[in-house]
Amino acid sequence: MSPTPYRYAEKSVMRYIDVLVRIQLNAIPLGISFDPKSVGVNSETAACRLRDAVHSLCTGLTTHPSIDPTLLKERFRHYRVSHDGTKVFVIPKTEKKQSTTAQVEVSQVDGDLLARVQSTDTAALSAFALLLGRHLLQGRVEIVGEIDPIILANLYENDIVIQIENPNLLIMF
Repeated sequence: MSPTPYRYAEKSVMRYIDVLVRIQLNAIPLGISFDPKSVGVNSETAACRLRDAVHSLCTGLTTHPSIDPTLLKERFRHYRVSHDGTKVFVIPKTEKKQSTTAQVEVSQVDGDLLARVQSTDTAALSAFALLLGRHLLQGRVEIVGEIDPIILANLYENDIVIQIENPNLLIMF
């Protein structure tokens, strides 16, 4: 077996852990920028190596205790990486409508994804469960964050299906 290419090696990936942790923690995609001088490369190289770091972590070439590969893969697909010659930008791929409380994100481009809801927003979760259960909405709702078992039981009363992707990501349809 050949050694891991340098761009996927642990040393290269660890340069970008702070940025990747911030991406993973944001249920709703937010713009992030950083100075590539902080990792010792130019902006074009930093943008490419950031994408390589995501690939390495998501495919299991490297691991880090702060990174959940499944969650990172899910979150990173909503971002694009670019640069302007001096800074690297990790920005949301599309504009999304957000509620005034920023608890529910309504998607307009992601196929059958209706919304991404924080697990703490019980009112929104209950509303979506009711509408999905009565077949007034069709699609899926992502529930982000750990959810209280009692709230989960209440959601099931609406005759819906909830698929558990990982402890921090559930899909309701």
